[in-house]
Amino acid sequence: MQHEAFANTEDFGGPDIVAGPGRVSRPGADAPYTGYELGKPYDEMFTREGKARAPYAALDSRLSTLPLEELNRRQQACEQSFLHQGITFTVYNDNRATERIIPTDLLPRIVTAKEWDRIERGLTQRILALNLFLRDIYGDGRVLKDGVVPRSMI
Repeated sequence: MQHEAFANTEDFGGPDIVAGPGRVSRPGADAPYTGYELGKPYDEMFTREGKARAPYAALDSRLSTLPLEELNRRQQACEQSFLHQGITFTVYNDNRATERIIPTDLLPRIVTAKEWDRIERGLTQRILALNLFLRDIYGDGRVLKDGVVPRSMI
């Protein structure tokens, strides 16, 4: 069912969207953004003035053309898919329901190439450091000999 929610990948991208903007919707005023609040925490999609940030322009353009009922249907299809696939967690101290789906948002978090480059460099650095640490722990044990890490923690 999750595939149904995203059955048409052109819904959120593609030449027709990039070539021209859809209807302009104002966050907090127009569908599908009625009730949307700007200005509190950082908003990845919109500036404080309500303009779509560049990476989100095509998505905003397409969303502005979809009826709210269709967005709701797609969100429900995504949630049903999660439930059927067992992407859930259990709340043991709540009498209402013990199994809940992992909260998710139908809209993607767009990561630009520049953002991804920084994430990738950070992950690469940390993986290298962790591998060197493990090699030392299971090899020469210098961090243990030098007292950097107490033996009791290993």
